[in-house]
Amino acid sequence: MKLPSTTFSQLSILLGAILGVGMFGLPYLTARAGWTSLLLWFLVAGFVLLIVGFCYIRILHNSQGQHRLPGYVEQHLGHRWKQAAIFTTTMSIWGALLVYAILGGQFLHDLFADSVGGSSLFYLLVFYVSAAALLYVQAKTIARVEILLLCFFLVLLAMLFITGSRTVQFDFSSWDIRYFILPYGAVLFSLWGIDVVPDAAELGERSEKHMRKTYFIALASAVLIYCLFVYAILSMSGMASSRDALSGLVGLLPQKVLLFGYIIGFIATFTSFISLGMNLHKTFQFDYGQSKHLALFSTLAFPLAVALAGVSDYLNVMGIVGSLAVGAEAIIILHMYDRFSHGRAHLYRQRDWLTFLTRPLMLLLGFGVILGILTPFLLKYYG
Repeated sequence: MKLPSTTFSQLSILLGAILGVGMFGLPYLTARAGWTSLLLWFLVAGFVLLIVGFCYIRILHNSQGQHRLPGYVEQHLGHRWKQAAIFTTTMSIWGALLVYAILGGQFLHDLFADSVGGSSLFYLLVFYVSAAALLYVQAKTIARVEILLLCFFLVLLAMLFITGSRTVQFDFSSWDIRYFILPYGAVLFSLWGIDVVPDAAELGERSEKHMRKTYFIALASAVLIYCLFVYAILSMSGMASSRDALSGLVGLLPQKVLLFGYIIGFIATFTSFISLGMNLHKTFQFDYGQSKHLALFSTLAFPLAVALAGVSDYLNVMGIVGSLAVGAEAIIILHMYDRFSHGRAHLYRQRDWLTFLTRPLMLLLGFGVILGILTPFLLKYYG
């Protein structure tokens, strides 16, 4: 069956937002915590985010007007909750953009520094300016770029997986209970793409059933791609896996293959940057009433300022953003859906099955905030 082009556009926006820098921290964290820990966290986080996504899609389908998360929160929870949603959405996306800029600039540096020259700061600025130029254009243009980059990304990832599968330098049956919680924030961060659901819905078919299916495919595809990537990296580098996954492969792979890895890194960070940047840009436009130019400045200024101030440990930023900001944003969505579903209870013959999960998942995500606080200390302890 041939899928309509709008479905590919929607899927590319969602996948582009989900697939990103999170994948490059996973091999290092998995080497410490164990393959079993990674799979369990993918199972837990994947299920939680699937339910959160389904809740958000239903709210989107039954709300009036063109908004992003803060606007929908105001409709269903009121102005105070809107302010909380603006804070969590802004901080989570700003944190994500900071992580993408740090590592994306580093991948560009690794690709071109030897032949062209230039500092890491120069390439970070090149990354930023390129992303800003795309954010200024329309969403459909971004979707076309996303499709091309994602196809190229998947081809290169397949080549890396084939190369890594030829040798196995890691015991995939081992795991260390002391570091079981270590991957939590990074896994949650790496699977978060719910912010761009409204952007995907604007590109074509918006029905609840279709959007749920598209979101599920994007989330499941991301989990599969991450697992293949982590398996390939650990097979080649084992416990010597580096914090950015790729620099630890120097000397283990031919230089041409390693260059493919750097290109994969750039594409993954760049597509996620423009997907999430586009969402925050429209949040400032639609929910804050800013002009297009001011919204672009509001989107990009803070992460760039923090990067220029010298913040460079992307694993700590990713763990904190994943468990705290992203976790808080997911809790707000679940609370909004809980209020929304009870307000519409008279329309159903029985309670909506999603409402049975919202409150337990809010408690689970609240516990995850504690894990997020502990993660930087564990990373520092392990070194």
